[in-house]
Amino acid sequence: MIDTIKGYIRLKDYDSSCFDKLLQQSKTTISENTYTRTVDLKNFKITVSYERNHTPIKLSFNGSLPKYYYGNNLEKMSTKAITEKVFSTLYDRSPDSDEISTWASSV
Repeated sequence: MIDTIKGYIRLKDYDSSCFDKLLQQSKTTISENTYTRTVDLKNFKITVSYERNHTPIKLSFNGSLPKYYYGNNLEKMSTKAITEKVFSTLYDRSPDSDEISTWASSV
């Protein structure tokens, strides 16, 4: 059974402060041109990559989101339920129809 999801979202028009609450207890890794901040949640990891000027450029996620929220595997969940939970978790908002289509084609 499938119970792990992995993906990323390219970030546009976000200030670094948008992720401060999410990344309060994160680990920072610095490379030559970028740096990342990663937070490990129960069965789920979120990483935000930043340019040197502190502009967020990518949000990556990896983990067992269905088990974390529903105690169940992806196989038993609809694409709509997965998409809505990912977006509400990462952005605390409802996804628009284009975002849902992108997610649906990826799942």
